[in-house]
Amino acid sequence: MSAVIYPSTNFKATEQLVIDRGEGVYVYDKQGKQYLEGMAGLWCTGLGYGNRELIDAISGQLSRMSFTHMFGGKTHQPGIDLANQLAAMVPVKDAKVFFGNSGSDANDTHIKLLRYYFNAIGRPGKRKIITRERAYHGVTVAAGSLTSLPANLAHFDSPLDALGILRTDHPHYYRGARTGETEAEFVARITANLEALIEREGADTIAAFIAEPITGASGVIVPPAGYYERVQAILAQHDILFWADEVITGFGRTGKLFGC
Repeated sequence: MSAVIYPSTNFKATEQLVIDRGEGVYVYDKQGKQYLEGMAGLWCTGLGYGNRELIDAISGQLSRMSFTHMFGGKTHQPGIDLANQLAAMVPVKDAKVFFGNSGSDANDTHIKLLRYYFNAIGRPGKRKIITRERAYHGVTVAAGSLTSLPANLAHFDSPLDALGILRTDHPHYYRGARTGETEAEFVARITANLEALIEREGADTIAAFIAEPITGASGVIVPPAGYYERVQAILAQHDILFWADEVITGFGRTGKLFGC
């Protein structure tokens, strides 16, 4: 038996599939059986396996400098160059980039940045975060608390109250619509619920609303037309930040640079 503790795995029911190598969009097990890697690893191998340009760039960097960091006044040119390229890609004036090691780490860091920001502008009471049912935002303590999938919350005693986590409807029309309800009526109802939640909790206590532009882990769900426009109008009215989790939808996966 392996010494590995595997994430999100039923150890009794699941026999581990050992992936041995990858090429292009395919991976192969130890018996040489080919599989189409539709998830691109965990959404991070979108340029394909065995990509020679990537291999050469990584090998060259390992030879020149295998590791350094950006703490305490240090930096490095590849990090600066990448940050500048990322900042130029997003539709935000004077965008800044803070690097993380994973989606979970990035979302944990975002919670810290939200608190830092509102403390800095003299509004420390704005700490709560609205997430949505069926959402997936990671597996660390904070990001896992933003996640709304039951299996991810069970048995961990996630500090939802300490983190100020609030939940609202997910825009899954197929699962959430009432009998005879049109998409427009569905959007109106669930966004009214969002506004009622904000009014009940107090807008001055809420920092941000987090959403995957297209929900991934719970079904690759595209919201109905008009949903995000209405959500953004409500958030702007109440001075609440919109937080887009683009781990799955970013960098061209929807046909555009980002899902938002």
